[in-house]
Amino acid sequence: MEQFFKYYNIKHVTGIPHNPTGQAVVERSNRTLKEMLHRQAGKSKPPKHRLHNAFLMLNFLNANESGQTAAERHWTMEKTAELNQPVYFKDVLTSVWKPRYVLHWGRGFAFVSTGEENLWIPLKLIKIRVEEDHPRNKDD
Repeated sequence: MEQFFKYYNIKHVTGIPHNPTGQAVVERSNRTLKEMLHRQAGKSKPPKHRLHNAFLMLNFLNANESGQTAAERHWTMEKTAELNQPVYFKDVLTSVWKPRYVLHWGRGFAFVSTGEENLWIPLKLIKIRVEEDHPRNKDD
């Protein structure tokens, strides 16, 4: 397997660092997909079509309590979350809180711009910060 990754220049990551809850969400999603594919095992369609059918059912046909499908929840912008909001995030390698800006809020995580790169950070490592020069704090 390692030769395959090396040959095609693929970086293989086996988990979400410092976020066991996020890893549990990934494992649950994988299990749900496997169960859906197992239910379709008796059908004589090719695996590619069975996979497409499973994704269609999971993303577009299953609604939650409020009547929204997974696809609708994914593509609907949450109006309460502010983009470019100033935050502190804790660098787990140095245990230092660093000021940055949020590019996207998610359930249990924030997508943060660090200057050199963008990172997915668990919410437990995020603190909202107040800046005097931030547009929402200016009195006009």
